Amino acid sequence: MSYSSGRSLRPLGSEREAFAVFARRYRARLDQLAASGLGCPDPLATDAHLAAEWAAFLDGTYGLCTVSGLPEDIAAKELAIALIREADGRARLRRCVDLLDSVSSPFAPHEVARSSRYRYVDEMRRVHGL
Repeated sequence: MSYSSGRSLRPLGSEREAFAVFARRYRARLDQLAASGLGCPDPLATDAHLAAEWAAFLDGTYGLCTVSGLPEDIAAKELAIALIREADGRARLRRCVDLLDSVSSPFAPHEVARSSRYRYVDEMRRVHGL
């Protein structure tokens, strides 16, 4: 049985309702990060993107590659990667790399080379001297 977050737990009646909670929390975190000055590429908040993120969430992908596996960390991870890919200034790149670092798992040694942490945190810091 799934449960919603908040001050008290309550059972969710369906996967559709669970997805609605996931989407609300994901979008709220994107809004919070956008308001902090990071911005938000439009594709991250689309229904199609959220459906793909939900599928990855259900598969357990984000339980492995984020600190918490929660919608807020998933949104931060996806936003940071999108912004790193299009970063136009060193300060913004550093801020995005730091955000991704804060929500990414460290990964096991045999997984590091294939991880988003390696590509978007470790390598960005090495290449750009962050």
